[in-house]
Amino acid sequence: MLFRSNLSVTSITADLYVKADGNLIDYDLDEIGLGNETYAVNATNSSIPNPSKVVMTTGYTKIGNALGDNSIVYMKFYLDAPAGTPAGIYLNNLEFKAVSHGSLP
Repeated sequence: MLFRSNLSVTSITADLYVKADGNLIDYDLDEIGLGNETYAVNATNSSIPNPSKVVMTTGYTKIGNALGDNSIVYMKFYLDAPAGTPAGIYLNNLEFKAVSHGSLP
């Protein structure tokens, strides 16, 4: 899955962070551990040729640094479902937070 975040800032630069609220869970309460959800980030190329994958966590991880007005951050998500995982629609929530450059979320 590809996700694009457009950022509008005025008179400052901003850092962009992401975090998840927990494991992926389906309606039957089956879970896929958060460690199986990874992503790659790129600020200039929507095809995200960066092979470096980052494991999603419940703590904020910086995905954009010193972003100016009209900056774009592209993310590609990957899921490694363990063998035997029941089929279903698995969900978790992601939170994105933009703060003034150098500030903590």
